[in-house]
Amino acid sequence: MSKVKSQKEIANHKKIALGKLEQLIDLMIKNDPMKADKFSYWLEDYSSFIGYENKFNPCTLKRYKRGEVVKAHLGFRIGSEEGGLHYCVVLDKNNNLSSPIVTVIPLTSVKDPSHLNHLRKGEIYIGDALYNTLSKKVNDALSNIEEETSTLILRRSNSETVEKDDFIKVLQQLDAVSNMQNELNGMKTGSIALIGQITTISKIRIYTPKNKHEPLSNVRLSSETLDLIDKEIINLFIGKNNR
Repeated sequence: MSKVKSQKEIANHKKIALGKLEQLIDLMIKNDPMKADKFSYWLEDYSSFIGYENKFNPCTLKRYKRGEVVKAHLGFRIGSEEGGLHYCVVLDKNNNLSSPIVTVIPLTSVKDPSHLNHLRKGEIYIGDALYNTLSKKVNDALSNIEEETSTLILRRSNSETVEKDDFIKVLQQLDAVSNMQNELNGMKTGSIALIGQITTISKIRIYTPKNKHEPLSNVRLSSETLDLIDKEIINLFIGKNNR
């Protein structure tokens, strides 16, 4: 059992740790300013996550089902680990609403078509399934926003009471859909599932969807795509090649 340290000892340890961290960031600023900036952003986000931990209640989120796509903050990672904001596939078969964690598989976009000829073990190409599903969601969401806006304008023209919050809600929805559309533009060449980087994360890291009303809610990969993922999991971690 480790020794229980006094507050003075912990404060001294903190001073040493922060000193090393500052030296590291200063070195990054000299050699790789972009990396230093990303690392600093992550430290801010990570501090916020930890600060929110005691207030967090997973029951306020939607239930995440196997095969659903979420966008999660994977953080600043080491080496070739996938980090930052990424689309991920929920792997849990039955994730309880009250569970504070969920297991996911990170997805990455195909940056160069030639990459598909050199996929590494643990990487599988899932085509443009995610793009097509998200594209349909975006189009449906835009149609709903257009309908809601027309309804509000009509009500207002008929001298009915329309709350300011109603318009603000529509603008927020439009902003969320616009962000999704921007990301779709870089996803047309398809996606790769990084089976080798299966990870369990706190649901605090989930950026979207947090409820059933968000555009990404209920976006799910097809059963055929999930079968491909299952086969690669078996091949990679169990050693039985069922392909």
